[in-house]
Amino acid sequence: MMKHIREIITEYMGSLISKKLDEPEPDIIIEEPKKELCVGCYAETQVDVGTHIDKRLHYIEGAGQLCPECWGKLCEKKTEKI
Repeated sequence: MMKHIREIITEYMGSLISKKLDEPEPDIIIEEPKKELCVGCYAETQVDVGTHIDKRLHYIEGAGQLCPECWGKLCEKKTEKI
């Protein structure tokens, strides 16, 4: 006797579901985003590596990311010269 297509699909889907349920779940490792390093002192900043430069604080185009301390020192020197 031939099986109806619905029976074939139901059996196939049932085998996939039971196979999937028998497999152990893989360990999920969530890594925190890497942070940029300050180009002045090499300290880790609060800026994620993938952050676009338009969304960053203390970033100097052509130089890179600065930490708040180095940014403050740079601003102090800039205002002294004015």
